[in-house]
Amino acid sequence: MIIVYILSGLVALLAVLMLIAPKGAMVERSIVTKISPKEAFDSLRSLKNFDQWGPWSDRDPMQDRGYRGTDGEIGSVAWWKGNKEVGEGEQEIKKLEPNTYIETELRFMKPFKAINKSSWRISNDPEGCKVVWGFEAKFRMPMNIMFLFVSMENSIGKDFEMGLVRWKDFVESKSNQ
Repeated sequence: MIIVYILSGLVALLAVLMLIAPKGAMVERSIVTKISPKEAFDSLRSLKNFDQWGPWSDRDPMQDRGYRGTDGEIGSVAWWKGNKEVGEGEQEIKKLEPNTYIETELRFMKPFKAINKSSWRISNDPEGCKVVWGFEAKFRMPMNIMFLFVSMENSIGKDFEMGLVRWKDFVESKSNQ
């Protein structure tokens, strides 16, 4: 009988944790560069360019990568399969608003399945061109319990900052050629 009470208590605890745990998260970082919004848009919409500056490329230089479709166009896909740190997944361009907005769908297969949204907002800035890189995740139950203890801000915020600095160096060096 005690085991039934313990199991009932654990089930109740899990149910409460699933209800109070976050259902999603959003992370954004921005940078200003001295290129035009058109140059920023053209660079960011290329999934092949992402491999040059993306913050996760260094974590598994031996990962398998590939592409489907016309790079930089709606429906184009970049896929990867790597070590435990980078996992396995694909990114597809879903929306393009010339020189102002790019939206992609990230489909993770490993280490766990998830479908999330990534975006880049591009705008004029007094010092040049401002780019805001955003990530929006939805957490399924019971996986959302993990996010009571893990912060998306802390998990990928620094990666976004590093990625934007690397992108700025990449795109400005190409612009100066």
